[in-house]
Amino acid sequence: MKKFISKLGLVLLLIMLVTATVAAENLLQKGIKAYNNREYNKAIDYLTSYSAEHKNNHLGYFYLGLTYLKMDEYDLAVDSLKVANKLKENNYNILVNIGRAYYYNKKYDDVITYLNKAKELENKDDQVYNLLGLIYLNRTDYQKAVSNFKKAVELDSDNYYALNNLGFSFILQGKYEEAEIYLEKAVKLNPPVAFIYNNYGITKENLSKLKEALKAYKKALEVNPDYQKAARNVERVKKLIEKGE
Repeated sequence: MKKFISKLGLVLLLIMLVTATVAAENLLQKGIKAYNNREYNKAIDYLTSYSAEHKNNHLGYFYLGLTYLKMDEYDLAVDSLKVANKLKENNYNILVNIGRAYYYNKKYDDVITYLNKAKELENKDDQVYNLLGLIYLNRTDYQKAVSNFKKAVELDSDNYYALNNLGFSFILQGKYEEAEIYLEKAVKLNPPVAFIYNNYGITKENLSKLKEALKAYKKALEVNPDYQKAARNVERVKKLIEKGE
């Protein structure tokens, strides 16, 4: 009888442990589902509860970090992702997202540090090179900016953001012929991004191709009717064309 009671107690204990594990896993899955559904406050609640019970599992902290990123809570995102990084070292996705969080916080030295660590693990992600390019562009280090944007385009020739950024780098240097090459490739992809067409228009205007510039500015307005910069460009170039310049 005692043996039976002892075995019964062990079975009940196992059931309790399994039930607790399943409940915790449900919290994680609910958190991930809420994140994917853009229900970020719910995601925070589920993932915080999960992480409190499973402090050694990086996934809870990783998804907490992603959620805080979506909520523009960049310091909290960094904190959560760094915990995930301690628990799961040399994880490419964690390193890249720490870099992203630092980028939005304008802590560019930290971005470079974490993205370079990520590149040591995986060097075929065009988004990483595009982000690095933006940092160097912000620092007016055009050589490194162009190098990284070119690598991004090499990895994904349809990355119209990288093509635009590459073209814009040349605009800032007054190299309009080179800018035209990359911005033309960008607009041929029909991106739903107004400033790309506007940049294309700037290039055409500086090459004295006013009718093509006007067409590009109008396209920018078509994509975003509230884009005031493009609206001003349209009016200015119209006047230049009327004057025969």
